[in-house]
Amino acid sequence: MDIEDALLRDVLERIKEKRGIWFKAWSRGKAVLDEKVSVYFKQQPIKEGLDRILSGINHCLIFEQHSIVGVMLFGKPDKRRYRGRRRIVRRQR
Repeated sequence: MDIEDALLRDVLERIKEKRGIWFKAWSRGKAVLDEKVSVYFKQQPIKEGLDRILSGINHCLIFEQHSIVGVMLFGKPDKRRYRGRRRIVRRQR
């Protein structure tokens, strides 16, 4: 694939037509579909290609007998909410 400044929605539609993979975007994931993506890769398995296209987006690949049949998009992670977990250290008395 050689994609430059294409809407994610259009890229996923092309993959759907060529590979028969369905895509479902949940509430926050729908806004992500209108973002532009640029990616280039050649002769990669579909799983690795999807991981590159969807990097930075919470997503889940759905498999059936070792083949990807669908992808669920959940949107981008909320950086304010997941900055880092505080580590609690308990002191012994």
